Amino acid sequence: MIPVEDEDVLYVFSTEGGWLLVCETSLRLFRNEVEVARAEFGEVLMHASFDRGSLTLVDMGSASYRFLVGAQSLTDVTNNPAV
Repeated sequence: MIPVEDEDVLYVFSTEGGWLLVCETSLRLFRNEVEVARAEFGEVLMHASFDRGSLTLVDMGSASYRFLVGAQSLTDVTNNPAV
């Protein structure tokens, strides 16, 4: 079981060798039930889509974010200087 006690989990995606959890205000990558990468957001996340290692998020303020999901990393490739 993956421990997430501090906020609600909104989306769960299976990745090669682990799990990607989109929570209310964070993104978390788990391998073997251990969190290996994390990103925090200032707004509540409203939508997520994951396709071939690329994750797109939209928050309550309509800001979009894009991450490349690696085996042990989350790489922010958002073209938004405010991120």
